Amino acid sequence: MKIRRLYKDPGFLVMLTFFVLVVGMFGFATHYANEQVAASRRAAEEVFSTSTDPVRKELLSQEALDLPESELEQTFNNVNELVSKGDFKTLQEQYLLEPEKAQLLANDPNTVKYFEPLNFDKDLSKFDPAHPGELQIYNYSGKYAGIPAFTQKAYFTTANDPAPQLSLEYVFVGTPQGWKVLDIKGFNNLALKLPYRVPTSLTMSVKSGEQSFDLPVGKDPEISLLRTIRKTYWALPNTYQLALAAQNGLIYVPETQKFNWSKLGQEFTWEPEMSYKATEQLENQLEELLTDQIKKELAEDKIPGVISTKNTLIPDSLTITEANWRYDSWDFKGNFRVSGDLGESKVSFRKLYVVIGDNGKLSELPNNIKKVIPTDNR
Repeated sequence: MKIRRLYKDPGFLVMLTFFVLVVGMFGFATHYANEQVAASRRAAEEVFSTSTDPVRKELLSQEALDLPESELEQTFNNVNELVSKGDFKTLQEQYLLEPEKAQLLANDPNTVKYFEPLNFDKDLSKFDPAHPGELQIYNYSGKYAGIPAFTQKAYFTTANDPAPQLSLEYVFVGTPQGWKVLDIKGFNNLALKLPYRVPTSLTMSVKSGEQSFDLPVGKDPEISLLRTIRKTYWALPNTYQLALAAQNGLIYVPETQKFNWSKLGQEFTWEPEMSYKATEQLENQLEELLTDQIKKELAEDKIPGVISTKNTLIPDSLTITEANWRYDSWDFKGNFRVSGDLGESKVSFRKLYVVIGDNGKLSELPNNIKKVIPTDNR
């Protein structure tokens, strides 16, 4: 009876109607959101499935798809033999689909020392690759979405301890050239995140313990919608110090990074602030390049803010305060000092289109502005 009376109560009916509407709106919003996500995934997968990327076309070729699985075990054993030796350079050349990931291990002398006591254990690493599954668009670069892949674990032991000291998981994909390794899980991952426009000569100096080496991290200029470059490197437990420089060290990035990994399975992302600085050597070379132009403009009294007359450039006074990379050249801002009949003056300038050759010599791009662009010095 009480329930019947509630249904006759206008206030209760209003509350019930409101509750139903809220639940309905929430349900519709959730369904719509899920449909939107699903639609975006379908659209992305459709884009990648019709991609003209040459790597993707090779991986989807009939030759790659028909590659005998019987050959995979031999590839697995060959890969582990190289890994147990710390020979990542050969691994790069013969088996890695993305060799850049192994750049740090291949160049670090400590890699061989780390793997010296380790042996690939075939008995523990029973070859039984997981049934091929399609690589997901959100786990790998889009060009690999939907590519069939096998996964297989490998275990490494020492002579004195039969228990696994290192476990790695390989992701294998078929190619017209044979089975290749797309990824190795189990190392540390060092990710370097850079703006898309960086000099092709950019290098990352790595100090691993007491060893030092350089890795090329620049990129050829090209049109792209990407705003950043992300490079991932496999690394071992160690102390690493990182620094960036370009043009054979004539230009450097002030921000550096140091971190210490005591175990495997860790990740670190370094996204440095890319404010370039010039060395004193580069400042001297730029002054040498600009001397004739500066003298000409001083003689013609074309530099604003300089009251003195009969001005001459004071040697070794040019300073670069800002360096910016364009697609093919450098843009420098700075100042130099001149001496005239009323004393010394400080002149600010901007110089565009400066090219630094592989030999460190400076020149200008042809058919462009070939004059110092003075700024207001008042």
